[in-house]
Amino acid sequence: EIFRIMKKKLRIGVDIGGTFTDIVAIHENSENYEIVKVPSIPTNYMLGIKDGLKELFQKQKWNPSEVELFFHGTTVATNTVIEKKGALTGLLTTQGFRDVLEVGRTSRPPIDLYNLSMERPAPLVPRHLRLEVPERIDYRGNIVKPLDEAETIKKTKKLLEKGIQALAISLINSYANPLHEIQVREIVQSLQPNLYIALSSDVNPQFKEFERTSTTILSAYVGPKVCQYIQEIENMLSGMNIRTTLHIMQASGGAMTAAAVKDRAVCTILSGPAAGVLGALKVGKTMGEKNLVSFDMGGTSTDVSLVNDGQLMIVD
Repeated sequence: EIFRIMKKKLRIGVDIGGTFTDIVAIHENSENYEIVKVPSIPTNYMLGIKDGLKELFQKQKWNPSEVELFFHGTTVATNTVIEKKGALTGLLTTQGFRDVLEVGRTSRPPIDLYNLSMERPAPLVPRHLRLEVPERIDYRGNIVKPLDEAETIKKTKKLLEKGIQALAISLINSYANPLHEIQVREIVQSLQPNLYIALSSDVNPQFKEFERTSTTILSAYVGPKVCQYIQEIENMLSGMNIRTTLHIMQASGGAMTAAAVKDRAVCTILSGPAAGVLGALKVGKTMGEKNLVSFDMGGTSTDVSLVNDGQLMIVD
């Protein structure tokens, strides 16, 4: 619909994987398109995109200034998690909730229900980097206990001394009232302005503290690398005279602006499979096929998705 409302000249989609970078460009005339495939450069994925775009413009004699839409799917966040190469992350949480990551939901996968030797994966944030601050907001959003700013400063300094590169802030019931999380962020930024910070009230403002905390930690874990990568892409596009907003694919199947990704980097994890299954759905409709399996094998991981009776399977 957006393409009909806005008369676009040149639309570009870029998918970057561990081995190859794929670029597809479509001009206003839908019969005029170009596909480019170049090797990815794992030490700097942006360089692979730049090489591919140069080849694209040379082939079709297109002007970079014609680009109106630029969509990008990337495995940077996914690979960061798989390879365990994320930032050293700390956590500030409400007093009494330091061990939410270990407590979890006290449930086991069915396959391990009676496995007495089962070991849970180690938390992304070890216990010595998870500290508590005195404060309390109830489930209605009322302040029961004001934030202890002096103690927050003390705990923040302790984490900074340990060399954390990112910080997750997840306070109990912040989904109902984010005030204390915002205050904690302001305190942290006054001590370390350049530290990457993820707030649970921004990342996943839902009740159930385990899901909210673990998701926020994951966003902080991948955030610095994802943000650095996106900034490099934006600089590269600007340098090539591509004057358009950079849109990044997200795991929901939609797209978000680069600015939004900086606050919710976790949304880019597994965005590749989401984009792939959307593409499979579109192809299936064109072919009249309702049941499809999309399969994408890359250099780091293999993604398999299912279209059942013309519908995508969505997991909350």
